[in-house]
Amino acid sequence: MSEAGAQTSREGLRPPPLDQKAQDFLVRVFRKAQADLGIAGKRPNLVNIFDQASHLTKGFYRNEASRDYPFTQALLDKSNENILEWLTPIGERAGIRMPSTSFRNFVNPDEQIAMNGVACLFLSQVFEESPDLAAQYKDKEVKPKAYILHPGGQRRFVLAIADGERKMVVKPIRYPTEEAVAREASDAGIGPKIYHSSPDWLAEELVEGQSLEDLRGNSLLLGNVLGKAHISLTRQALGFEDDVLNHIRYDQKNRRVTLIDWENARQTVDPDEELKATKRSLKDLYSEDKDSLKTAMDSFKTTYGEIGEVAA
Repeated sequence: MSEAGAQTSREGLRPPPLDQKAQDFLVRVFRKAQADLGIAGKRPNLVNIFDQASHLTKGFYRNEASRDYPFTQALLDKSNENILEWLTPIGERAGIRMPSTSFRNFVNPDEQIAMNGVACLFLSQVFEESPDLAAQYKDKEVKPKAYILHPGGQRRFVLAIADGERKMVVKPIRYPTEEAVAREASDAGIGPKIYHSSPDWLAEELVEGQSLEDLRGNSLLLGNVLGKAHISLTRQALGFEDDVLNHIRYDQKNRRVTLIDWENARQTVDPDEELKATKRSLKDLYSEDKDSLKTAMDSFKTTYGEIGEVAA
């Protein structure tokens, strides 16, 4: 995007000033959002707070928001980078630490980021909390490109920064255990390399291999890759709350199996339970192709062990 286009994004859609009552309302919403996150065991970071505050204006505070403060919901959901100008004093009143340094000192964002106020706040927070990362980019004549890799989802967004050949994922943390588990997986060589992190965010290697959905047409290889993934999980006593198939990336050139996105991973798991879940997932994947299901099961068994002996 040209500098003129960037300037338009910054100056367009400027939110109108909030009167005192609207500011007081947002302070109440933010404080309840933080309390709700604590009860749910989630990190009270900027992204989680804004996400929960948005839910509150559509739920718990819906009548009050729609009747008296209709603009506040738009401010939480559809604002651009000007969000910092209006919400910094409100956030500080609610006990939220707001970033004071603009992400534009370090990266060149695409229009999707510039038009996403919370993503702008998040990136600013990341660079403010990581002097080493900020120092890498601050003096570059051509700033690395920042873009939204995955919009939506439980994290609200996942961002990426492309600096020459190196591509890095930057994502907010939702649960307190994720940073430790992701670092354990990285140190063991089964997860993406972590470049920088805090209890509120991760900056890690962008893994661009094939997903198991991509390998669906090759059930022999799929079973082998899945078996290697389970060997890694068993050795580290790790597992996922959801389908492990969603977390696997395969680099065919280097024959590397990587497990990504440790948000809902857990430690000290029962391998038999993980195997049962995987067997069910394979049955779902090949529900209409019994021959491919058998090939995948046999390949998995050869790589990992006797999955056939695990009860359905």
